[in-house]
Amino acid sequence: MEDNLTNNNQGKEKHQTASGTHKGGKKYKKGSFMGEIRRIADLSKNDKAQNSPGYRHVAEKNNLNMFVKTMNFMEKHDIETPEKFRVFYESRYNEVTRLNNEIHQTDLAMSELSERRYNIRKYFKYQKCHNVFAKYRNMNYYREHEKEIQEFKLSKSWLERNGINPREYKAQEYQDEYARLKSRKDALKEKLQPAKEQLYTARNVMQNIESVLGIKFYEGEENQEAPEKNVQENVHQNNQKER
Repeated sequence: MEDNLTNNNQGKEKHQTASGTHKGGKKYKKGSFMGEIRRIADLSKNDKAQNSPGYRHVAEKNNLNMFVKTMNFMEKHDIETPEKFRVFYESRYNEVTRLNNEIHQTDLAMSELSERRYNIRKYFKYQKCHNVFAKYRNMNYYREHEKEIQEFKLSKSWLERNGINPREYKAQEYQDEYARLKSRKDALKEKLQPAKEQLYTARNVMQNIESVLGIKFYEGEENQEAPEKNVQENVHQNNQKER
């Protein structure tokens, strides 16, 4: 917090450059958010603000600046009531949840595709060893190739459980499908980072309004878990309807 309160314009420019912001476009660094609206600091719990008049002055100025930005944000998005803010906030949370779910489902599809390919390759790689033993039943041969024979049986069992005929496998089709899934995942991840930043900003706006004006957007709920809880319930209900 101290860095946020004492940085001058030059320091801010250096901070932005280090985080990947550059002229002509915005570049996101994984796991970091450079939203303009930060949370207003509680100076009553800050020892340095209590003991240093100079520091407190800078902190109060920073808090005022954040509050002005917060109100400008509310005006820009035509948010006049707690109900409108809840709709705004939950739409951002819904978007992040949707993107995360789609990325997860795409990951599962890619994993399943890789597992399918892995078992098909094992099937053909060790099929000859299995067939030789099945034909001659030579136990010396079995002891020499027990691992390969067992690997074949495992892969065959997996393919049968999943209803996959290894002889219908075509390498090019696999590569095309995997490339399609990877491209989809990359596109979703590209949308996810700015969506998370929008949600991060909305959370800061909510806390700033609550701390300064005393407005509670989610009455009767502890902290700020209510939006996430409500949205998760809505997503679950929507999924049930789609089924």
